[in-house]
Amino acid sequence: MGRPRLVAAMVIIFTLGFAWSGLAHGQAASGWQAGAAVFSIAPRSQDLEDGLSLGGYDGGRVAVGIHTPITARALALTAGAERLLLLVLDLPGFDQELSARIRAEAATATGWPQDRIWVAATHTHAAPDLLGLWGGAPDGYRTLVRERAVAAAQLAVERLEPVELAMASFRARGLGENRRGWAFTDETLSLLVARRPGGPVVATLINAGIPPRVLGPENRWISPDWVGSLRAALEEWHGGTAFFLTGAGGDVVPAAAAEGFHGAMAFGIEVARRVDEALQGLLAGEGAIPWRALEPHLRVSVAELVLPVQSPAVLEAVEAGRVGYRLGRTGDLVTVTTWVGRATFGRGDARAEALTIPGEVVTRMGIQIRGLMHHPDGFIFSLTHDTLGVFLSWDEWMTGRHGHDEEAHSLGINGGVLLYQALSALP
Repeated sequence: MGRPRLVAAMVIIFTLGFAWSGLAHGQAASGWQAGAAVFSIAPRSQDLEDGLSLGGYDGGRVAVGIHTPITARALALTAGAERLLLLVLDLPGFDQELSARIRAEAATATGWPQDRIWVAATHTHAAPDLLGLWGGAPDGYRTLVRERAVAAAQLAVERLEPVELAMASFRARGLGENRRGWAFTDETLSLLVARRPGGPVVATLINAGIPPRVLGPENRWISPDWVGSLRAALEEWHGGTAFFLTGAGGDVVPAAAAEGFHGAMAFGIEVARRVDEALQGLLAGEGAIPWRALEPHLRVSVAELVLPVQSPAVLEAVEAGRVGYRLGRTGDLVTVTTWVGRATFGRGDARAEALTIPGEVVTRMGIQIRGLMHHPDGFIFSLTHDTLGVFLSWDEWMTGRHGHDEEAHSLGINGGVLLYQALSALP
C-alpha cells in the first residue's frame, strides 16, 4: 500500500560564464557534489512580544504563537567548477534589502559568488511578513532570519559530498484549483534527487504549482502550512533533506478536502504519497515514472531585469518605508531591478532545466514559460531572487477574472512581457 512574462530595451542580459579554479573548500570535483542544511527561523518569544504580523491575505494578523517551526533550507550543488546554492525560506516573501544582505553575507561565508546564490520563499501565508505589506516584522526577527539563512548556506557548502543526480516529472492531477476560473492548472510535479552513489538520499527537491495556503485568513499561528508535513514525511520515509519550491501557482489554491491544520497536514501527506511512489521507482531501479540520470554538468546563467513599477499601492508602500524595494528611474518610469536565472543540470536529452521567477506567475503564463525549456517538465522556481508580486500574460490583464486580485498584486501590465523576454534570452 502506498505511503500514507513593450519595453524590450529595459531588459539587460548578462551571462556569467566564469571558470573557477577551485571551490571555496577545496579543488573542484569532476562529478556531482551536494550538501544540505536546515536551520530554524521560528520567531523567539521576544519577536512575538514585539508584534509580528503574518503575511498574505488582507493583513492585520498578528501572530500569537508557533504551531509548526519554519525553516531556512540550503541546497548546495556543484559539478566541475560550476556551482549553485539554493536557499529556501518558509516565508510569504522578502524585500530586496533582506535578500541582498543574505546573498552578500552568504557569499562572504562560503566564498561563492552572489549570482550563484539563489534565495527563494515557499510563500506560506502562515509565516512572518518580511515584505512589509501586511504589518511587517521587528528588526530583531529580520536579523535572525538573515543570520540563520547564512548559517544554513555555509553548512550546506561544508557538507558537500559526491552524489548521483536524477530527475523525474509527472502530472499531479487534482491537487490544485484555479481561482481565476480557468478549467486547468499546471499539474507538473518535478523532482530532483541527490543521493550518495548507490546509497541513501541526501536531498529531494519538489517543485509544483500549488502554493502552501491551506491555512486561511483566520489563522494566526506560524506554520509552513502543508509543506511542513510533505517534507517531514519524505524525510522520514527516505532520509535526507526535503525542499519545496512553488511553481506556476499564482492563481492556484490547494484542493484540500479539509481546512485548518488538519487539512494542511492531510494535504501535505497526500502530496508526499505521490512523490513517494515516484521515489520508490527510482530507488528500486524500476517504476511507471521514468527517471533521467543526470550527467555531472551544471550550467548557470543569470540576467538583470528592469521592471516598471506601475502600481500606486507599491509606490505608496515604498515611499512610506514599509517595503524595502530598491527603486530607480528609466526615463520617466519608476523602475525596480531584479534577476532571472536558468540552471541546466546534465547534458543533451538527459538534462533538467530550472527557470526562476522574481515573484509569482499565473498558470497560463507558466505554461508558456515551460515552452522555453528543452524539456517542458523542468522546474519553475517562483518567488526566487525577489518577491515582486504576480506576473500575468498581457492578454489576461484586467479581464475581470477573480475580481482582478492578481492584477492588484502586480507591478503592472508590462511585467509579464518583460519577464518572458528576459527568460527567453537566457542561454
